[in-house]
Amino acid sequence: MGANIHMVIGADDFLVAEAVKAIYGDDTGLEVIDSSNSTAAEAQLSDIGAADSSLMEMPFLYPKKTTWWRNVHFLPRAGATGSSEEVKASLERFAKKLAATNLPDNQIFILSAPQLMASSIFAKSLKGAVTIKDLDAARAKKNSSYAARENEARAIEFAARYSLKFAPDALEAFALTVGDDARSQLNEVEKLRSYIGESRNNITLNDVESIVSSGPGVEPSLWSVTNAVAERDARKALMALRPLEGTNGFDIKITSALERTLRQLVVMKDSIMRGVDYPQGGSPWQLDKLRRQAAKWSLLELRQARHRIAALRENAVTGSENITARIEIEINRACAAERKSK
Repeated sequence: MGANIHMVIGADDFLVAEAVKAIYGDDTGLEVIDSSNSTAAEAQLSDIGAADSSLMEMPFLYPKKTTWWRNVHFLPRAGATGSSEEVKASLERFAKKLAATNLPDNQIFILSAPQLMASSIFAKSLKGAVTIKDLDAARAKKNSSYAARENEARAIEFAARYSLKFAPDALEAFALTVGDDARSQLNEVEKLRSYIGESRNNITLNDVESIVSSGPGVEPSLWSVTNAVAERDARKALMALRPLEGTNGFDIKITSALERTLRQLVVMKDSIMRGVDYPQGGSPWQLDKLRRQAAKWSLLELRQARHRIAALRENAVTGSENITARIEIEINRACAAERKSK
């Protein structure tokens, strides 16, 4: 097995770069072949040739040599139209050469790509012969809740680099706001460090709401609306709601999210009043937060608010008019309702 030959597969460029740098360490003797813009067969064949030449060239100017062939987007992948037959054959020959090569201790070869079809001849030729790290494999096998936990775990790791620690509700808000783009997560943590200063190391929900921006492709968060309603803060709820208005499927998404939040609060309030455990599970901090929010409502208020929002959701599904305005009215009504005996 070529211990000094590696493949890193992943769609997130930042995470790929982090994984690659962990392999080669510093930049001493680093040679980069970038295939980002190699869309024509001629350019792809040229890159394969350059990678082959670099693989066979021993270190001589530096004590070590690392070749990083990056952004090889023309590897075999599922659902793709495929490269030309000439490129495909050249890649397969190169894979067999990689599998048969034993590099000296002071030489490393790394190939990184966004995707690789495991059933391809290229992949099968390398399996067991080189070190392959698939950054997306674990996520593909898990559900969306796993992806959310992974995002939070990465945010915690980035915060620790700056001696910062998230409060539980701040972590949830950060992950939902920034999304799963690792580079954006790190940038936003850096912003938080500058915003907080050196006087403290804890990140609060207020810090996140004050300074953190949405990551690429992340729509304004439904969570920010539902959380504000649960806290009975109409002003904050409406401020978070308005950027969402007019987005695709807005009426159904927001009424469904609000109904779900109010249903959870109903169950928690009922559990508290009957002196029984909350039956739907959750982490200790999530349950504590739900208890604090439920304390702001009477059970009757929650049931009435949920009933009205559920009716709005049915109207949204059937395409009734003026749903958006009615959502704002119901949020105001629910948050400003007269507090009953708890």
